[in-house]
Amino acid sequence: VKPKHLLNRNLLLDIYLNEERFAEAKKEADFLLNESPKDLNVRLKNAECQIGLNQFEAASIELSKLEVQKDLSQSLRIKVLLLLGDVYAKQRVNATAIAYYTKASALNSNSVDTYLKLGKIYFREQQYNEALKEYLEAVRLDSNSGEGNLNVGYIYFNGGKANPQQYGNAIYYLQKYTTLEPTDHQGYLFIGKSYHALRSYRNAIAPLERAADLDTSKARDETLKLLAESYSGVNEHAKVISAYEELEKKSYPLDAKDYVRLGVSCKAMKDTLNTGKFFSKAATLDPIYNNLYQDVGSMYYGSKNFHEAIKWFERRVNASPNDSNVATAWQNLGLC
Repeated sequence: VKPKHLLNRNLLLDIYLNEERFAEAKKEADFLLNESPKDLNVRLKNAECQIGLNQFEAASIELSKLEVQKDLSQSLRIKVLLLLGDVYAKQRVNATAIAYYTKASALNSNSVDTYLKLGKIYFREQQYNEALKEYLEAVRLDSNSGEGNLNVGYIYFNGGKANPQQYGNAIYYLQKYTTLEPTDHQGYLFIGKSYHALRSYRNAIAPLERAADLDTSKARDETLKLLAESYSGVNEHAKVISAYEELEKKSYPLDAKDYVRLGVSCKAMKDTLNTGKFFSKAATLDPIYNNLYQDVGSMYYGSKNFHEAIKWFERRVNASPNDSNVATAWQNLGLC
């Protein structure tokens, strides 16, 4: 075989590995190893093929042999350690994976990829502070790391439940992520969620709308629900109704608070019939909302439809006759 042909097979091997076409890559690696069985680069790439094909034992044996190779360059040694980490990470032997990634990091403290791998493993282990530390280091080295910015933002978002100030940190990194990956809905979604958690509903709307436009998965329904809540928070009543109507068409399960928001929006738009419909659903799901029957009665009373007003005031009385606040309903009944 001419050297030119060997070079071509090496290039083909690299292409297949980059495209994660591991079966085809393995054929090229086998061919090259047959020609040059001691070629360290080819042996390394062959192990990478084996990992891609889930041949973990074979990959581990080959990489362990390479790890103790005395004439191995530092760059190749780092790759060997990273691949050994990958072998154990894919098998969820996380402690061993961390050990190999840490060894690789000690040899090259400027490797963004190593910090990303460590962050992923620590996150899987629910060691979120350690994961954050690794992802922040990746972002420090490469501010344009999409994976780094997204995961830093996500960890800060989850930390916001205990410390609301973390939502601000989340927004910062997630906004950076959206500039890097403008077609990925995740960045917009967690920006919107962060603003929503801070009850900054007006700021939540634009990113949530963008997330809903980009997301075609079933999870979009949850984004739509957050949008409905945000619209309600800024009294955009027509949009509240439209968002919830879309969810109802999809048979998305609404809770009592959702029906309250729908009822409030219908009430603001002077739609008495649907106000009654949604307030009734809210009260049926949670008796704490029994007082809403009275609101519907008052709407009918205000429009001088006393017959309907009586029905709703009676529903209020019958729903919780021993409630100390029910006296107003009795008074309204008397007025009717």
